[in-house]
Amino acid sequence: MKKQRRIFLDFGGHFGEGLDAMAKIHGGFKGWEVFTYEPNPACHKKLRRVAAKYGATVIAAAVGAQRQERVKFRQHWAGIFQGWTGVASGLGAATDRRWLAEREIEVEMVGLADVLEVCLAEGATEIGLKLDVEGAELAALEWVIKTPGLLPRLKGVLQGAWVEWHGRLDPGWDWDREEASMEALRGVTQLHAWG
Repeated sequence: MKKQRRIFLDFGGHFGEGLDAMAKIHGGFKGWEVFTYEPNPACHKKLRRVAAKYGATVIAAAVGAQRQERVKFRQHWAGIFQGWTGVASGLGAATDRRWLAEREIEVEMVGLADVLEVCLAEGATEIGLKLDVEGAELAALEWVIKTPGLLPRLKGVLQGAWVEWHGRLDPGWDWDREEASMEALRGVTQLHAWG
């Protein structure tokens, strides 16, 4: 009998709001290994406090289609037009001029498909996924879909995907591409809107 290994991947950890919400859905993450990815160093202090409640590992990296040593990333104050203020982050901030960019930094980017491949290779029997990566969702998921043999291996292992779509930040985004990605994922797992 195969030993159970449950892994939850939180891409776009921000201040830990997603971890708290996902913990409610996943029984407080009891029996899960939890990894939260957040490239914005301004978020790490608060994120680490929340992550500690669940024994989660914080990884300082962005997620996208493919791994890259360094990518340009903007830290910015969000919510100026939405009535709240706080540090936000995004690879797409450069394309959305509503955001007031504070400064540009370089961060490591991991590929979503690569992370899922590693989880499978290391014996994951269940994977949970939250994806809220400020405009890189579609490119990352399309790469998962295009990776030969990955979707069939995820079937029965990927136990739900919670995705917040930020298509407005992806210059190549369109409804047809998003719908095709959602349809491909629906054949593997339950797809949930997040955020």
